Amino acid sequence: MWFFVFIVVASVGVAGFMIWFNRSLQLKPEQLEAAMQRWEEHGPSNYLMTFTKRINRGEPDTFVVKVRARKVVEVRMNGKPLRNEDTEQPFPAGHDQLQYYSMDRLLRDIERFIQQDARDGKKIYNVATFDKDTGALETYTRSDSVSRQHVRETVKIEPLPVE
Repeated sequence: MWFFVFIVVASVGVAGFMIWFNRSLQLKPEQLEAAMQRWEEHGPSNYLMTFTKRINRGEPDTFVVKVRARKVVEVRMNGKPLRNEDTEQPFPAGHDQLQYYSMDRLLRDIERFIQQDARDGKKIYNVATFDKDTGALETYTRSDSVSRQHVRETVKIEPLPVE
């Protein structure tokens, strides 16, 4: 009988620990705000950012983004220049549509998701890692168990010399 009592108590203890541990990993707005502040103060003005985004179990999309003076000048998606859907022409350097692919925008998108989830009362799994010096996003995972959507992003930043 003591064996079964031990098994029940141990199971409840492990379950409680797993819940606590999972919650401690969750991205908090303060962490994101601190990363955004570090990026604003210490992020490079000229950089090459490569990020991969996978939604659910689909094929990942890889974006290579070139930024000069904090303005996106080129975006390649899966090796091809990002194109205007209406004209099928690549966007010119600095075009407004390209600005959606900067590090600033990635961080603001995460902020918007967190705010929207809080407003809607949703409990979404959000986990992110940031560069300790620049605040640049390194990895981001967002998982919604209700809609069954799982998004995973990995990001790599390389400073570019000034031209």
